[in-house]
Amino acid sequence: KGISDLTVIGNGRIVFLELKTKTGSQSDAQKIFENKVEQNGFRYILARSSDGVDQTIETVLSALGYQ
Repeated sequence: KGISDLTVIGNGRIVFLELKTKTGSQSDAQKIFENKVEQNGFRYILARSSDGVDQTIETVLSALGYQ
């Protein structure tokens, strides 16, 4: 419960990606998971459908060190 929708691994890094609609909100469990991820030095990205697929992919690739 609360784990991110996607976990992306590449270039020796891990990124946790949570996908939400424009008006969707994180549950308390998701907020706790996000906090734990960041406390352990990993990247957590909350992407909204309004961000667009291209922007989300660019953000993930950047977080993995590919750009």
